[in-house]
Amino acid sequence: MTGQDREDLRALDDDALARLASPGLVKRARRERAEAEARVRVEAGALIGEVGAHRVVVAAGAGLEGATCTCGARALCRHALIAVMALRDATREAHDPPDADPASEAAALPPADAIEPRVLREHLGTLTMRRAARARDAGLVATVRRTGGLSVSLPAATVRFLVPGDLAYARCDCRARPPCLHLALATWSLEEARRIAPDAGSVEVALGPPPTVAAGALDEARALAEELLLGGADHAGPELAGRFGLARRALEDAGLRWPLDACAELERALSAYHARGGEHRVEAVGALLTELHARGRAARSTDGAIREGALGAREPAETALAELRLVSLGARVRRVTDEDGDARAEVEVFFVDPGAPGAFVLRRAWPVSPDERGPQLARRAALRGVTLGALAAGQVVTRIARRRADRGLELGPGARGDTSVTPQRGAWGTLHPGLLPPSVDAALAELRARPPRLVRPRVLADAVRVIAVRRVRDLTYDPAERTLTAELEAECGGHVTLTLERRPGREEAAHAAVDALRREPRFVSGAVRRDGAALTLDPLAIVTDRVVVLDLEPAGDARLPARAAPRPADPIEAALRDARRALDDAAHHGLRHLSPAWRDGAGAIADRLADLGLATTAARLRAVGAARSAEAWLEASTRIRLALEA
Repeated sequence: MTGQDREDLRALDDDALARLASPGLVKRARRERAEAEARVRVEAGALIGEVGAHRVVVAAGAGLEGATCTCGARALCRHALIAVMALRDATREAHDPPDADPASEAAALPPADAIEPRVLREHLGTLTMRRAARARDAGLVATVRRTGGLSVSLPAATVRFLVPGDLAYARCDCRARPPCLHLALATWSLEEARRIAPDAGSVEVALGPPPTVAAGALDEARALAEELLLGGADHAGPELAGRFGLARRALEDAGLRWPLDACAELERALSAYHARGGEHRVEAVGALLTELHARGRAARSTDGAIREGALGAREPAETALAELRLVSLGARVRRVTDEDGDARAEVEVFFVDPGAPGAFVLRRAWPVSPDERGPQLARRAALRGVTLGALAAGQVVTRIARRRADRGLELGPGARGDTSVTPQRGAWGTLHPGLLPPSVDAALAELRARPPRLVRPRVLADAVRVIAVRRVRDLTYDPAERTLTAELEAECGGHVTLTLERRPGREEAAHAAVDALRREPRFVSGAVRRDGAALTLDPLAIVTDRVVVLDLEPAGDARLPARAAPRPADPIEAALRDARRALDDAAHHGLRHLSPAWRDGAGAIADRLADLGLATTAARLRAVGAARSAEAWLEASTRIRLALEA
């Protein structure tokens, strides 16, 4: 048996086998592999395995899913998986002889993910290739990831190459019958990634011609933003509804998904304010006005990936997905109360596909009573027959999921068996490296490499990660800041600062976190961010002997630890935050209505910025009070928000 015999089967690691069969069947096969006698050989391209009393055959030219076994199973059985495991073990030494020169061997071979155009055409057929070519020529941006398995994330689907270079083992999560056109788009994305960044672990590529941006669509949104800045959110009347409608229709017709979403969110924020809704936040309006301006500027970029990422051109609004296995990483609860005292709970549940990067977000909202907290909310029905608590701490298998462009998730009811929810044990150690970073330094490097938030794709949970915990240190609580802090020593090396702020909707989460952190936690999930050279995590769930969803957990008997020592404030960050608050306040009241008190306060902040060496930023802030123009405000706000994110 040579090293080239059935390389496709030998390349199937346990993760790939789990995608072809199921994680449970792979675990069972791995256990039985140690006990079952397995002999394998390759004859004329066919794998023949004797596993205990059963005979497994994978015919020449057939993939593993075409395996037959004398056990009589109709689907892929554990004996076939054991045969593949035995083949891997038997050929490992022959494939990597001690005296081989890996560098010279690699130089002599084509790239592992290279697929010949002829092979692609034969695999897909003429009709599918034509449809794929039309989609490519319309233009799109894809993300090629080479770590944690080879995958390509397209706007409408994700394609995984379980055996790089072998189309028979490519799997797409769309609902179309395979092979689908996404396979061709993914293959072309691999070719482009090899051309521009052959060694990068992750790279964005643009296919097709650059999009022709409808300038009028962005101009309408920009004009609306400037009018709001001059008049102020406080003075915006119902007559703006028509202007928002025109802007949204223009953006939708132009296919500019991310500016459209920002415009719609801005409209909701203003409507909430005028309805005196409790969710209105002055800072949110300022951020959205700045974002619309920044995305308009990015539309003029000569970099296709930056332009596409900022605009979301041709991002499908919604995509139907094939059967998915999703694992929950916890939930976030936010409580909103209007001026009449009526409250509602807004909940986000975060899911991941264990073998893929990125998270999905399922949103739910309910009216709640004044005394209803997370533990009571956990008993609400999130799906038919499934409580929120079970969903937020469980795992889901579904055949009727739909994914929105922002990775929002819609799940169908479970009554017909289309969606099932079962408990999980929090075995997060095998998650994709895009979710479970190989090191703290790698996570920081990834965050540094991302485009600024103002122009990157509007993905809901793009910062959600999982940290494997070795030890918890310095657990403290600051009652003035209402913030729990802990230093986590990560299994991968380095430290992560956990910070949990008590706020409406998660009043008991700090107590639940203290209890979980004192019980030798194995993993923590949450949204990460850079804080200087440190990594900070706002937790969603903590895995001990179970998955503890903090916002839904009873407080228990845990007492909050001793008060934390005051953290010295960074004078530059403090001045920038004060400048941002001043600009948000100006946007709220309107540049035409700036008071002398506002100009004096902004001038004092500008003096602080200048004393700290930020002379250009100080000049931008002063220009807002002097010119009282939308252009001056947008330039200052963009600069200050970018500086805070740097």
